[in-house]
Amino acid sequence: MVELILGGGASGKSRFALERLCLFPEPAVVVATGVAHDLAFRERIERHRQQRSSEIAVVESGVALATTLRSLAGATVLVDSLDFWAFAALQAGVWSQERAALVEVLSQWRCGHVLLVSQEMGLCPVATETMTRHFVQSLGHLHQQLAAICHHVYLVVAGLPQTLK
Repeated sequence: MVELILGGGASGKSRFALERLCLFPEPAVVVATGVAHDLAFRERIERHRQQRSSEIAVVESGVALATTLRSLAGATVLVDSLDFWAFAALQAGVWSQERAALVEVLSQWRCGHVLLVSQEMGLCPVATETMTRHFVQSLGHLHQQLAAICHHVYLVVAGLPQTLK
């Protein structure tokens, strides 16, 4: 089963995803996609680390998210988060192939559970900077593709999960 959990910044989407993760059979794995480039982000990663059990394994994926997921087939997996992965893949110039590989892996996922966390960017003003607009549009299109193949889709607002699908 594949689930997509969307929300704005500090909406509670990661906390909700962690609660969902605990509902499924162990062993659970968190796939971390963000790389801390500054103190504020390192602190954010540390807060996330403190919120989950030390028994939950953590794997860092880099831009090869599809490859990482293939290696975890059958497991209970929480990917946190697609927006950081998308930004890195766009910057590395591998977005098209990595996006296609991710959609392929998830559309064939039959055993185990995958929870995908991502920032819903479509609720913000239109960016004036070209790269930012490209990122927002790319991530939005990915969300649409994933929502079509996911079993459940949630939007978390003010800590309250809303079921979309």
